[in-house]
Amino acid sequence: MNKYALTDLSILDSERGVTLYRIVALRDIETILGIVKKGDLGGYVASEHNLSQDDECWVFANGKAFGQAIVTEDAVLNDFGIIQDDAELSGNVIIRNYGIVRENAIITGECEIRGHAVIEGNVYLGGKYIIGDNACIAGDARINGVGRIVNNSYIYGHSTLDGNIHVSKEAVIGGYAQIKGNVKITDNAIVNEHSLISDCEVSGKCKILGYSNVDYDVGGNTVINMSLRDKKEVISKLKLFDPLLQQEKINQSNQRQIDEIKKNLNKKGEEKES
Repeated sequence: MNKYALTDLSILDSERGVTLYRIVALRDIETILGIVKKGDLGGYVASEHNLSQDDECWVFANGKAFGQAIVTEDAVLNDFGIIQDDAELSGNVIIRNYGIVRENAIITGECEIRGHAVIEGNVYLGGKYIIGDNACIAGDARINGVGRIVNNSYIYGHSTLDGNIHVSKEAVIGGYAQIKGNVKITDNAIVNEHSLISDCEVSGKCKILGYSNVDYDVGGNTVINMSLRDKKEVISKLKLFDPLLQQEKINQSNQRQIDEIKKNLNKKGEEKES
């Protein structure tokens, strides 16, 4: 049995040039925001493709879903939340308060998009994140874990965030930057290119660029920009003092000597037999 139907109540979204139809519940639906009673009107969809007939997902009044976008599992749209294009919502995701998910973005887990935040491009967002206050995530960014991205912050490019990450106050993360562990990035800070940030706080107007690896707190107007050549030199020097690596080299040398002794013994044995 279907859980909802399209009604004859329709609106024209003039900005996007699409006709949307209001939905009505055909049974009680226990959403993560409360129970929708049979007969209650919901929000607007372009077709039944936009909202799964299974599980407890729902589009509340003033929410909109159109294009090839789809809301599944227990995800909900509320308070003028929008999903469009080929975007997908699943899990316990909530889009509310003018949050927008579009293009090919995939949102899952227990994330909440709100406060005019925009998720677009080929973004994957999972875990338990709050995205709000005009924040924008675009490009091919991959985000997982637990955290907040708020206050006009911008995540783009091929950047990856994995851990307990808090990004705020117009901070920017882009390029191929990797953010891991317990990290706070705030106050107009910029992390870009191939930087790796882990278990620290980056604040002020500092810039972390190039192939920099930062695992300590940085603030003020600091600029850290390590080249690939410098990074390779550092790695090479570290290897010289790596006890495990040195032991491995010793073991390899010992094995070569043992193999050589065995070879000589076998050779002598063959000579005696002949």
